[in-house]
Amino acid sequence: MEPKIIAHFTESGKARTTGAVLKSAQRARQAAFTLTELLIVVAIIAILAAILWPVGRRMIEQGNQAKCMSNLRQLYGVLMFYADENNQMLPSPDVNADQDSPSSAHWFRRLDRYIAQQERIKILTCPSAKTFIPGDWSTAYGMNYYLGENQDWRALSIDQKSRVILLADAVINPAWHSAGSAIFEDGGPFNKTVDLRHGGRANFLFLDGHVEASAEYSRKPIYFNKN
Repeated sequence: MEPKIIAHFTESGKARTTGAVLKSAQRARQAAFTLTELLIVVAIIAILAAILWPVGRRMIEQGNQAKCMSNLRQLYGVLMFYADENNQMLPSPDVNADQDSPSSAHWFRRLDRYIAQQERIKILTCPSAKTFIPGDWSTAYGMNYYLGENQDWRALSIDQKSRVILLADAVINPAWHSAGSAIFEDGGPFNKTVDLRHGGRANFLFLDGHVEASAEYSRKPIYFNKN
């Protein structure tokens, strides 16, 4: 015979039943509050990410720009080694059509005697040049065309070296995935133009060896940086 359900409770039993209901409701409220807290935390994280993302990008770009400046300083050292062994002459900024001329090769390829091939490729690569592909015939930097045009030139013959641009960030030709060998030369829109790829500025190496980041000199078809 099944036991009958007792329909009445003692006062203490009622208290216990009421307490259990209250505890269950309290737990439900606590769970809802925890979900609200979670949503608040997610919203805060999203806000912080939106704030910190541009900061992180700027920090990465600053690192890329510093690496690019280091590349230009190293290139300056290699070019000075070249000049020391070539009667203070430096390679022509642009290629000479005369195949019998030493300047028929790109200036950066003529540095192979003074730097290992892989190291040359490395320092000719700007990390901010998005479409650039490193290679034996690639450069992210162009030489000032007006220093020698398509002929070798003598650095000692130029005054005010701290005002004379030697190399700079050059626009990458999307067909070549490389810049041209010269900048400032009248001509095509890709391989003859300075690239303001560092937050609206380009890195410039001057003939005295110092490097500046600026947008001021990008459109001047001359090699003096300031009047």
